[in-house]
Amino acid sequence: MGEEILMRSLYDPDRDSLLIDLAGEGAEAAVSTEICDVYFKNGAVALLLDEDGKLLAVNIMGVGQVLPSGVAERWRE
Repeated sequence: MGEEILMRSLYDPDRDSLLIDLAGEGAEAAVSTEICDVYFKNGAVALLLDEDGKLLAVNIMGVGQVLPSGVAERWRE
């Protein structure tokens, strides 16, 4: 199997957003954000990049609209 990747995810119920931090607390180091051209109702995907344009994190806004039923509700508990 492959190498273990350390990353964290943070769900914000007030904003209905899920931040997937690929760099292990690297999202705080992001200096730019690119909104992806993703089509789903009431949502968007943003890529958080470092100064060299390297991907640090992915933020899914409106995540409750695109997840299977019950997934976001488990995060709210």
